[in-house]
Amino acid sequence: MTGDETSWNMIRGAAAGDARSREVFALRYEPIVRQYFQGKWRTGRHRNYIDDAVQDVFVACYKDHGALQRADPEWGGFRSFLAGVCINVSRRIEERQLQRRGWQTSPTASELENCASDEATASAYFDQAWALMIVRETRQRLKESANNNPDAERRVEVLRLYFDDKLPIQEIALILGETPKQISRDKEKVLVEFHKLLRKVVEIHLPGTPGEVERECRALMECLARIANPRGNRPASD
Repeated sequence: MTGDETSWNMIRGAAAGDARSREVFALRYEPIVRQYFQGKWRTGRHRNYIDDAVQDVFVACYKDHGALQRADPEWGGFRSFLAGVCINVSRRIEERQLQRRGWQTSPTASELENCASDEATASAYFDQAWALMIVRETRQRLKESANNNPDAERRVEVLRLYFDDKLPIQEIALILGETPKQISRDKEKVLVEFHKLLRKVVEIHLPGTPGEVERECRALMECLARIANPRGNRPASD
């Protein structure tokens, strides 16, 4: 995806009905929306409505006078806006199912506690999927910036081997035919390059002050650390 396709220009195009913008919008955000509902309805009868809920989110976004036409970058990042659409859709579906079953009584304290727990889990799934999207885009830009530059391409490969394959420096050095000292330098340099690009990607999705962008970057990295070390939590890919 190009820079224009990942910016608010794409969101505005999708709101206006541009076919290409809507295609990019769906490819980008459908996995995140789906993760939200998979977290919200991990068990129970509502799990059967995940596909319908995902579709309802995009209907709510695309329809005339719908959600996307109300989205505004001056209100903050698109993440919180999209999460709000997901929450509204989940509530409508849950309320509709309760009405169909003739539910007339007020929810018990236990039921309210379960709803809060489900929402917290859904938000965590949503945030993890969003963080992974940002990182994928950052790494794609890093890869593109290294094109036809052997040293830069090696650094990108070091990043992949170290973080994805979780190989030690010594083993990476053997694979790439370099000294461990060189691989260590490559790792440090590519991390600096990665974080510079991460800031640029975050600025696209969260227009704000440098301080706000930096806080978002830290939050993303903390979220990624939780994914890497879940401590018994369900992984985002469930």
